[in-house]
Amino acid sequence: ASREASPPLEISVGRLAAIAEAAYKRGDFVAAADAYAELVSRIPSDGRIYYNLGVCYYNMKDYAKAEGDFLKCLTLISNDAEIYLYLGHCQFLQGRLDEARKSWEHAVRLDPSNEMAKFLLNTSR
Repeated sequence: ASREASPPLEISVGRLAAIAEAAYKRGDFVAAADAYAELVSRIPSDGRIYYNLGVCYYNMKDYAKAEGDFLKCLTLISNDAEIYLYLGHCQFLQGRLDEARKSWEHAVRLDPSNEMAKFLLNTSR
């Protein structure tokens, strides 16, 4: 008699989030990105996961991937200056100053007290 293989164990969303957060806190951005990527595949409507994934890629210096995740995040959370700040950094680090300035301007419009966004705008003239 043949026995069917048991299905692979699936890590719960809560456990996966804990794994991602712990990896991020210890600076293991590769492991954190892997966990966050799995989380966005399961919960694609959660903008914070895209944000966290983008921050991981940013810290890994993969600015194109980070930019993609920040843009996806903005389709779900459009009123957070911090997302525009990171997006602008990614654009700047890919040599696209005009786009970066627009992102930073948007950050300042959303949060006029955001000193970093104001500083980046003033120094990028």
